[in-house]
Amino acid sequence: MYEQLLKRPGTAPAPGPRGLPYVGNLLQLRKGLFHEVLLEMHQTYGDVFRLTFPGNRVAYVVRDPDALQHVLQMNNQNYVKGERMQIAAPLIGNGIFLSEGDYWRRQRRLMQPAFLRPQIALLADEMVETIDEMLARWAAYADAGQPVQVQSEMMQLAMEVVTRTLFTNSLSPEEVREVGENFTFLLEVISARGQQLFPIQEKLPSRTNRRFEEGVKAIDEVIYR
Repeated sequence: MYEQLLKRPGTAPAPGPRGLPYVGNLLQLRKGLFHEVLLEMHQTYGDVFRLTFPGNRVAYVVRDPDALQHVLQMNNQNYVKGERMQIAAPLIGNGIFLSEGDYWRRQRRLMQPAFLRPQIALLADEMVETIDEMLARWAAYADAGQPVQVQSEMMQLAMEVVTRTLFTNSLSPEEVREVGENFTFLLEVISARGQQLFPIQEKLPSRTNRRFEEGVKAIDEVIYR
C-alpha cells in the first residue's frame, strides 16, 4: 500500500541509497554489522528511507517515533510484516511474531495477561540472577586478562532470561543452556538468510542448513517432551 502511495502524482519517493541492478542495496548492507550500516544510512537519509532488494522487493526503514506509532499502532491494519519474515517460521512457527489480522488479534488477547505489570514483576528475580551470573563471568575474564565479547554476551543474556522465565519450573539448568545455545545459533542463521542473494540457498543440503534443522529439532524435543 505504501508503494502505491509513492506512485501517486505529487508524492515524492522516500530517499535512500542507490542500489545495483538485480541485487539492490543488499551488498551495501553486508559491508559491516547490519545495525551499524543502517545507522550510517539513517545519518545520510533521515528518519524514513528506502532500500531495494533482489526480486524488485522494497523495504522502508522507519526511525521517527511518530511514524513508528503510526505504522505499529494507529494505522497498523495497512501494514504487513512481509513474506521474508517467514524465514523465521521454522523456528517460531505461526505465532504472534509472524501472524497477521484476526489470527494475530486472537493470539494477542491470549498472551496479554502474561505481560501485565504484576506478572512481569514476578520475573524480576530470575532476570537479576541471570545478570549477576553474567557479571561474575565478566569479572573472571577481567582477572584472566581476557577480552569480553559484548555482542555475544548480550545475546546469551537475552536467551538465558527468556528460557529461564518461560521454562524455569520445567527445565534443568543443562536444558536451559541447550535451548539458549541452539536458539542463538538459529537466530544467527535466520539473520544471514535474510541477507542472501538467492532464497533457494536455504533449501540446499548444506552443513549450516542441516545444523539448523537439528537445532530446531533439539529445541522442540526439550519444549514438547
